[in-house]
Amino acid sequence: MRALREEDFFRGRAAKNPAFSARDRINRAPQSYGFVRLSPTVELTPVGRKLIGAGRTQELFFRQLLKFQLPSPYHKIGARGAKFRVKPFLEIFRLIRHFDTLTFDELQIFGLQLTDYKKFDNVVAKIEQFRSGKDCGKESYKKYRQDVMEKEIRSIYSCDIRAGKIKIRENKDQ
Repeated sequence: MRALREEDFFRGRAAKNPAFSARDRINRAPQSYGFVRLSPTVELTPVGRKLIGAGRTQELFFRQLLKFQLPSPYHKIGARGAKFRVKPFLEIFRLIRHFDTLTFDELQIFGLQLTDYKKFDNVVAKIEQFRSGKDCGKESYKKYRQDVMEKEIRSIYSCDIRAGKIKIRENKDQ
């Protein structure tokens, strides 16, 4: 981590524990996007080698982003982990292709619910309902958006809310 920090391209700052910070930079995105393999030893993949010598890194990153999937074959999901079956970037492109355009609010409220490719039709229906409700104009758009977002959040987390699992990790009082 100390050697990495001294490089011209380094951005950010190292954590208090340099070993953790260095591992974190390898274990997260580089592994998820297929640039490094951690087992049996840490090594560059063929795509990782291309990245080091590539002149067109944008295309290489784009290709790897399109391949990214959840669950990732590189990470083990625990019993309490969320259940995913999705290639997130492809599903967002699929939504945009379906609608021709997608607003930031639609992406924020509904697009991020695409945790499983089988939820696509459900998300499309929600966006269509959102758009038709927005056109009714009974209230300000800001209020309408806030009400819809709160409804969606309450729906997504209804089981946790009913079970009283609403403690905020950063706040010791709640």
